[in-house]
Amino acid sequence: MKMLLLIGAAALAIVHGACPNACSGHGTCDQWDHCTCYLKTDFSHSMFDGADCSEFTCPRGVSWKEPASGSMHKTDQVCSDAGLCDKLTGECQCFDGYEGSACQRTKCPNECSGHGTCRSNIDFGIDFSEQVHIQQLALTPVSQNAGGNKIPASYYDYFLVTYDNAWDSDLQYGCLCDVGFRGADCSLMECPSALDPMDKGTYDKYVEWETQGTSTTGNTLLASEWNIASTNFKGAYTPIIEYPSQGAPAGDYCSARGTCDHFTGICSCSSGFSGSACEKVSALA
Repeated sequence: MKMLLLIGAAALAIVHGACPNACSGHGTCDQWDHCTCYLKTDFSHSMFDGADCSEFTCPRGVSWKEPASGSMHKTDQVCSDAGLCDKLTGECQCFDGYEGSACQRTKCPNECSGHGTCRSNIDFGIDFSEQVHIQQLALTPVSQNAGGNKIPASYYDYFLVTYDNAWDSDLQYGCLCDVGFRGADCSLMECPSALDPMDKGTYDKYVEWETQGTSTTGNTLLASEWNIASTNFKGAYTPIIEYPSQGAPAGDYCSARGTCDHFTGICSCSSGFSGSACEKVSALA
């Protein structure tokens, strides 16, 4: 009889058992004494984790690790696989170089050193399109360019770029440096530059290209070369190949005839060259 009472008491204990820690106030207890943790407001995932719902979950994002397939990366990964989840607070502790609630974006180095702004890859595409498109319309006004060198619409479309559909769209960030500064973190001072004083052929051709534009016909030289490239199926027109200049047109400091001190922004000219941008031939070595 005593044994039967003990068995009955044990059975009652099982039937009337409770969920661990009353689900920590973060969930509901079902008939099997299992906690069902509360969901996030968008019902995508549980807001809490653990047998007693005592652990916080962290935000999720696109993974920064290897792609799931093709060029697309896994989505909905805890801390975007770029940080560790602190389950006591529900906050991501991001690895170096990443930031955001889910470590979902790259971090601009050194906050751009106070000499630039942090911009996304989508922003850079828009910036390029706006600036270059305006420049090309000024050189070759589509409404005024006529005759045999009339540029097709494809020319203007060539300068419109976007970065909207890649897996890392609006996730990669970098510094847009203020005028006078360069480098990944905008910490380097620019040095002055000009056309290479020893490259007369390129100089003449570059000047020719710059002076072809008029208010009535646009840049007829550029129009002609674009149309020739299209007719011969050579692909998109690439000015960098057509005008392989040195110095400023090629992005070289000090006219490609000196070295730049990025701490002062002053050129140290090679022997035989002078000027603030080493743009003058002072003597032939």
